[in-house]
Amino acid sequence: MSLLVGFIAGWMIGNSSFFTDNSKDLECLKTYKDIRENLRSQERQLAEREAILEGKELVMKYVENDCPEFPDLDLMYQQALKVQP
Repeated sequence: MSLLVGFIAGWMIGNSSFFTDNSKDLECLKTYKDIRENLRSQERQLAEREAILEGKELVMKYVENDCPEFPDLDLMYQQALKVQP
């Protein structure tokens, strides 16, 4: 049993893309979730400045991390560029 655990741990350490890919995917999913929550928040619906700036920051982070595109990402990105701090 410990041999199997050692083999798996060795494979994971040797295969650094295992950690890199998973952590990037998880970060992209978390950022996407945060973007969606920001859009649905009451503060965002009331167009409160802090919520709008937070939304901009999240969209920029998503794009900078080179995450997969989703249908309205381009529109959200273009709108985020227009938001002034």
